[in-house]
Amino acid sequence: MAEMVTWLMPVLNGMPYLPATLDSIARQTYPYHQLHVWDNGSTDGTLEELKRWIPSRIPGRIVTGRPMGASPSRAALVEEATTELCAVIDADDINLPTRLEEQVRVMSERPEIGVLGSWHGEIDDQGNEAPEIRRLPHTDAELRWQILFRSVICHSSVMFRRSAVLKAGNYQKLWFPSGHDIAQDAYLWLRAALVTGVANLPKKLVLYRIHARSTTGRFGREAAEGTKRSVEGLVHNFAPGMPLDRWDRIYHLLRTDYTTRVRWRDLGFLREAAVAVARGRGKPDNYFLSTSYYRWQRRYLRSRWARGLPVVSQLWSTAAAAKRLATRGGGASRDATASDPLVHAPF
Repeated sequence: MAEMVTWLMPVLNGMPYLPATLDSIARQTYPYHQLHVWDNGSTDGTLEELKRWIPSRIPGRIVTGRPMGASPSRAALVEEATTELCAVIDADDINLPTRLEEQVRVMSERPEIGVLGSWHGEIDDQGNEAPEIRRLPHTDAELRWQILFRSVICHSSVMFRRSAVLKAGNYQKLWFPSGHDIAQDAYLWLRAALVTGVANLPKKLVLYRIHARSTTGRFGREAAEGTKRSVEGLVHNFAPGMPLDRWDRIYHLLRTDYTTRVRWRDLGFLREAAVAVARGRGKPDNYFLSTSYYRWQRRYLRSRWARGLPVVSQLWSTAAAAKRLATRGGGASRDATASDPLVHAPF
């Protein structure tokens, strides 16, 4: 018997993008699904639009009169869901027709996976799609290492098992001085990674909309800070025995601080972190050392360490000055730095 899936959608003033989102749900090739919507006090015609679709065109229900914000309403939707499989979608994003069909197949074949995202495309407020596909890590080692440093699971692409999310503690609001309710998904996926399998399907299944009102458009930097804060609170779970000050230094050097001089022992801290996380997962010490992201991080830190050496620092300053002069037409050749490996170090 086919398994029923519940879409979970909190919304606050979802117009004018909501109709396209609902249409993408109605056009799914997998027919066994229902839509649960939690309205958080919309005043722009969102409720009227929802009632044109639910339940006549899409089975489901609309919760009204109980506005509570993004994180609490997502948590309430999970609590009240009546199916084990749940699919996340925001009111401005678009599902490709085979999304549910492909994700249900993977979840059925791989019961160890509790959270399954996918690659995605990006569209603007006019619906124009960018040519690039956001190819997020999909192997276990790459995903579990990268998730500690950046967002690698697209929220609107996720299907999860309700039992796994509840075991991880469900959605929780992170505290920010601004009061914004953001980055709750990154915090949930980190906690979920401690109790269940997490994965990305290497196929574009969702179009993620970026516009002036979107979370990415408004709070990108704050969301990144939320990811950092989430990891810090869980370091002792991910990397048993790893001192928090060492982890913090590595995170700052790689994600927020691009000017502090890198010390040689910082490369040791990076390796220590990778080994600690591997042991925490019951994996061999080298499990993350061979990932492309770890190798990039090591190259990046080594290039910054080399720039801090007195002789290299002087060469770097001279090369950079020559490059600036060449760019301004100041007489120096543009080839002056072409062979300098530090100028062209991969970042």
